[in-house]
Amino acid sequence: MDSARLGGGGLGEPGTAKTSTNREVPESVHALFQRRVEGDDALLELAGLRFAQAGLAAEVYADTPSELEHVLRFLPPHPHLPVVHLNRGLDILHERGRAVVREFAGRFAGRIAGLVVHDKREMAEQTDRLLAVLRELSVRLCERPDGAFFFLEYAAGLEPGWFVELAEKLQDAERVSCCIDVGHLGIRQASARFARSHPRPEPCGPKPRGRPTA
Repeated sequence: MDSARLGGGGLGEPGTAKTSTNREVPESVHALFQRRVEGDDALLELAGLRFAQAGLAAEVYADTPSELEHVLRFLPPHPHLPVVHLNRGLDILHERGRAVVREFAGRFAGRIAGLVVHDKREMAEQTDRLLAVLRELSVRLCERPDGAFFFLEYAAGLEPGWFVELAEKLQDAERVSCCIDVGHLGIRQASARFARSHPRPEPCGPKPRGRPTA
């Protein structure tokens, strides 16, 4: 990961970088680099210009390696390599999901800093197996010195305490860790708070179908 730490400070650590406007910004600030509206690659070119001007590192989404190859063409140089969010349906408890992670990690070694995959609700019932899978994945990622890190993102609304314990147990995994999406955590906490006063219906649960009856 040395290639992602050129400006002082490691992955996720603060540093400073000169931008094209001669302003100094924290190198650890990543922003979403994604075409959010319909349009052609001119939008990505504009995004690349704005990222270069602001000195921002990138977080991108990609379902396939070819999709990631395309997006990386538009990223401006930055001391911190991009972090890639993979398909939200990917499940690392299954070999197919782990194979996708390994494919991205191998193909883009030295070009990306990390890969992010969402957690799944069933993981809470298979903690020991999940830990074994994540540690084995860490070993595989360590086979290349320029390999990416892997992050399991809090997204499924599981008990936060479980997720914290999982992260603590992974301290010995060199290339695997956890990350928090504050939006997902906020939804989980708001739902729990609401449920204490209004047990039903859950504000973020399944929505009723059809028109209400009188």
